[in-house]
Amino acid sequence: NRLLSYLKGFSSSSYYQAFLFGDTSTLDKDSLNQNGIGHLFAVSGMHVSFFLTLYERLFKRKSKVSSCLLGLFLLFYAFLTNFTVSIIRVIGVYYLYQLSEKYNLGLERRTCLILVGLLLLIYQPYFLYQVSFLFSFGISFSLSFLRPSSHYILSLLKSSFVSLLA
Repeated sequence: NRLLSYLKGFSSSSYYQAFLFGDTSTLDKDSLNQNGIGHLFAVSGMHVSFFLTLYERLFKRKSKVSSCLLGLFLLFYAFLTNFTVSIIRVIGVYYLYQLSEKYNLGLERRTCLILVGLLLLIYQPYFLYQVSFLFSFGISFSLSFLRPSSHYILSLLKSSFVSLLA
């Protein structure tokens, strides 16, 4: 509530709320849909992936304190976004992969993705009927088959093509 009240002090606070938390209740949805930019305000796993990539680049050597702070931040952000499937997917895959590397389990990210998906379906089988679950895991699984290219533009085009197909 403190963060929301702080954001309300800005003239563009409704945009901040939409970008950070996915709360579009204060925005004019008709104009967003007419302009075709409504999808920009959807909170997705991409937000967390971007943050995790930034974190890994900044903190090459991870200390216990920074890992604990990261865990608290991710839990807090998942709470703020109402534990959406895409956020749980990214956080789950990240931590499962980190555990795999720490204990030499040899799990690939694709395997971690499958395990997180199965755990979510065991927890809530009706996720299988949610479009957000299908898109989040379907696109992530499709992107996992693309080999990272040494050429950035080619890699970007491949991932854009797979996203377009989904």
